[in-house]
Amino acid sequence: MTKSRENGAQAGFTGGYPTAETSQALYDEMDYQRAVQAYIWATSLVNSVGVDRALRAVGNTPPQPAMIVIDKPLSPKQVFMTGNDVSTYGLSAIDLASTGPFVVEAPEGILGGIVDYWQRAVIDIGVGDTLHGARLLLLPPGFAGDAPKDYRTVPCGTGRVFLLARGTPKPGEGPDALVKLLGTVRLCPLAQSAAPPSTRTIRVGGVPMNTDWPKDFGFFEYLAEGLTRVPIQPIDKLIYAMIAPLGLVPGKPFAPDARQRRILERAAETGAQMVANMAFANRFEGRQIWPDREWEKITFTTSPEMETAERVELDERAQAWYQVSMNARYSYSAAPVPGQGSWYTSTFHDSTGAFLQGGSSYRLHLDADPPAKAFWSVTVYDTRTRSMIDTDQQRAGRSSLVKLARNADGSIDLFFGPEPPKAHDSNWIKTIPGQGFFAMFRLYGPLEPVFDGSWRLNDIEQLTSGTE
Repeated sequence: MTKSRENGAQAGFTGGYPTAETSQALYDEMDYQRAVQAYIWATSLVNSVGVDRALRAVGNTPPQPAMIVIDKPLSPKQVFMTGNDVSTYGLSAIDLASTGPFVVEAPEGILGGIVDYWQRAVIDIGVGDTLHGARLLLLPPGFAGDAPKDYRTVPCGTGRVFLLARGTPKPGEGPDALVKLLGTVRLCPLAQSAAPPSTRTIRVGGVPMNTDWPKDFGFFEYLAEGLTRVPIQPIDKLIYAMIAPLGLVPGKPFAPDARQRRILERAAETGAQMVANMAFANRFEGRQIWPDREWEKITFTTSPEMETAERVELDERAQAWYQVSMNARYSYSAAPVPGQGSWYTSTFHDSTGAFLQGGSSYRLHLDADPPAKAFWSVTVYDTRTRSMIDTDQQRAGRSSLVKLARNADGSIDLFFGPEPPKAHDSNWIKTIPGQGFFAMFRLYGPLEPVFDGSWRLNDIEQLTSGTE
């Protein structure tokens, strides 16, 4: 051992004390590391801020919420993470902190639910005991009053929550019936339920919307807003301690100084890359739905609350809510009911395990009659926005609800690439050279073969000759 080590000497320290330069550098590094981890921790919360801001931009006011109805097929110009152009969507953000107990009445035919501001599923609508409609009373955190017994009471973990109300068409049915159905959803504070005001409906079909969030310093501005919408939970107090030196303190204005801002800008760049890596190249056990296929689970959280008895599912939560919005309790069910709800899987890879690239051409061979009570769909998403791919074709999805070319045995070949195939243009989705994409396959009303493993989805295969 050298004499300097015997005396405890360290680079940047004199007599055991840090120099001024060393002290500042260590604090900068500590705050940077903490900010990166805060980025991962807050991904689902910032996701909610993005959705909330988008709804407010088109007219929703959470203290007096409206139903925002996308009354035309969702467009690639409307940035809504892993939304699709088949479902007809209705959404709202409700501020229980302002309204107090709040009534939501949804008719039969609606699929969706209530989601809190951490993207935790609170209650589903349209499956299980709400299959034929729901009459709900949402209760804000800490509510201790008496609730009328003619509603199903739903305690919520955050003061602001989302309603997702989705309608899925039947073969041959256009969106008009679903738009009308979504317009019958009733929203009002319990205090006004004796003489409820009419629920405002705001139609935004074709209106530009953007639910994404910044990947730079703006991420932390969104986080500061999100922290005002959620109560401090004991399980998160350590994180709150870590971000306080960066100016992120609930109840105080977010006004970082030059040093803090510089650190947050750097941390946002790293955090965005880390979360994208978790989303697109995740390392979770059981990534693949079938061990011999590249199709993956959508989310790896094991409960609607995104935690186990031992830990918060931190990375799993970030992985999922970097690329999806909203949540559903039925998706965690160990005993799903065939024919109810929907079933999703996504892939970022072709059959060889290579990432899907917009400059290459691919084929997905669908065997005849995928096991869906209602219909199936495939949607292609841009890795940058995690929303429907935006090309001059303005078509990001194909489904069994549209006319497609079929093979003699009833199977269907779908094509993805920058140029159309030599035949079957109706089966083609255009991609963007130089830009990655991923695909999501959905079954609406999934049937027993999905759950017993007797049905499997083929991998997407790269076409060596370009197009076929």
